[in-house]
Amino acid sequence: MAETFEDRRRFFRFLVDLPLKFIKKYSNLEGQGRTRDASAAGVGMFAPEDLKARTNIELWIEVPDGHEPIYTQGEVVWSKMIGTNRYAIGISLYKVDLMVMSRIVKTAHAQEV
Repeated sequence: MAETFEDRRRFFRFLVDLPLKFIKKYSNLEGQGRTRDASAAGVGMFAPEDLKARTNIELWIEVPDGHEPIYTQGEVVWSKMIGTNRYAIGISLYKVDLMVMSRIVKTAHAQEV
């Protein structure tokens, strides 16, 4: 049986809708989007523009918990157009940070309720 990409994931992904800002590293182009899911090793997001695979990116994820936005860095793994000026994008994070992830998990759980 063929192994799928999801089978190889090391961490569970939580569905979570949070605003975010991003900067394409080295070009300093800024944009905004929203998370669609997150794990300790990656973020799925929606954005109004295409981000090419292997693009280095910095993210600031706004978590409504009274603390500063979560800052992280990663690399675009894939990007797919899903509508006019709407892209689903997968980001692999450079650093696994479980403490930061706990903030997102709490928010994801609150959004389910």
